[in-house]
This record gives sequence, structure tokens and C-alpha cells, in this order.
Amino acid sequence: MVSNREMTIHFLSSQKGSIISKWNDELLHLPDGYIGYFKGEVENIFNLLIDQIGKSDTDIGDVLKVVGEKIASDRVKKQLNMEIFCATVAIGRSIIIDHVLNSEATKEEVSELIHQINAYFDKLIQYALSYFTELKTKELEARSQFISPNHKDRLTLLGQMTSSFVHEFRNPLTSIMGFIQLLQAEQPEIKYLDIISKELDQLNYRITQFLNISKKETFESQPDLFSIAQLVNEVIEFLYPSILEVNASITCNIADDAVISGSKEEFRQVLLNII
Repeated sequence: MVSNREMTIHFLSSQKGSIISKWNDELLHLPDGYIGYFKGEVENIFNLLIDQIGKSDTDIGDVLKVVGEKIASDRVKKQLNMEIFCATVAIGRSIIIDHVLNSEATKEEVSELIHQINAYFDKLIQYALSYFTELKTKELEARSQFISPNHKDRLTLLGQMTSSFVHEFRNPLTSIMGFIQLLQAEQPEIKYLDIISKELDQLNYRITQFLNISKKETFESQPDLFSIAQLVNEVIEFLYPSILEVNASITCNIADDAVISGSKEEFRQVLLNII
């Protein structure tokens, strides 16, 4: 009897030519200096996926840690950033999952295969970014005595902007998750809604991890003076699909002139979590 791992490997191998071709075509949109570099890497990443698919998390982690650290080291040596690497991986992930969704596999098989593909790419990115950050941090520490106060201020501002951006990204994600829940309740026959919901949950989890990293910068930001009643009403309106789904009723009774001094985005997140 053929195992799920063997069937998965056979399917991905049969689609290899089409996947690699589309993947390389998408790389044409990258800056000129990166095209040749990443074309050679694409096939290696895909072959490694086929080799590791279906193995235990421990086995995959051991292999991808080595590969991720090599990728990070190579980029540090060549003075390349990780943004292009992440974009390249995202392109490949999307193309591979698209092939899976258009396969003749059952809903359960599609869900499991997408889970394995995401686990592979998530771990690869995690190890590569983690080691890249470690190497870059060592470089910065070695040069920290030469960084001017003005430069440090800019780095602090960059951290605050990054945290703010992630918050802005998370808010519409919460809304999308709410509408997906509504669709699941009203039209459960629509295919792949549960897969979409699980992937959104994973994305939300990754955003939370990123926010935890940037909290130090967030705490150091200047406080805002804002209307608590207005913010609460905004959050209630934003979460309307989720509130409607559970047939809940929320009443807001706050004085219009009540204001708070603090981080508006952090307070918004607290309200989102509570509601």
C-alpha cells in the first residue's frame, strides 16, 4: 500500500517542471542583481521540500536549521538582505499551494498537504531569519561604538514604525477572520473555508510573535491622547461579524468627553482581545 508521504512526493515530483518554471518566471520581477542568484536556489529549495515532506517536526527542524543558517550566512557575506529571500519563498509557496488546490486530491488530503508545505516554509524562514538577525546583531555590536546618537534615534523610530505597521496589518486580518467565520456558519458547503480559517489563524499567530519582538520599542513610544468612547465604538464596529455570529449584544455607555493618555494601538488590541 502506498503511503501518504509517497503519494505526496509523487504528486510534487510530477508537478516539478511546471512549478519551477512558474517560480523562475516570477523572479523576473526581482531587482536585476538578484535574478541569477535566486534562480539557482529555487530548485534546491523545492528538492529539499520533496525530501523532507511528511517527516517528523524534529527531523525537518534539524535539516532546515542547517540549511537556514547557510542561507543566512551566505547573504551576510554577499551583503544581501533577507527581504528578497522571503519574497522568493512566498512566491514559491503560493505557486506550490495553487498546484495542490487544483489537484484531484480529497479535501482532507489537500488540507494536510498544505499544512506540511506551510510547516516546511515556515521553519526554513524562521531559521534563516533568526540566524541572519543573530549575525547582523553581532556586526552591529562590533560597530555600536561608532553609531551616532542621531543614528540610534532613527533605529528607535524604525522600530516604532514597524510595530505600528504590524498593528495596522493585524486589524484588517481580524475583520477577514470574522467574515470567514460568518461564511462558515451561513454557507458551510463552500470548499476550503476551514483551510483558509486555519491559515489566517497561523498568520495571526506569526503577527503576535512579531509584535512580542517589537514590544520594547512600543513601550518607549510617546503616549496619545484619545477618546475612549470613540475607540470602543470603532472596535465594536470592526468586530461586528464575530459579534453577529455568536448572537451577542454589546452596549457602550461611556461619556463622550472621556479621554485616555497612552498607547492607542495597544489599548485597541486589548479591546480586540477582550471582545
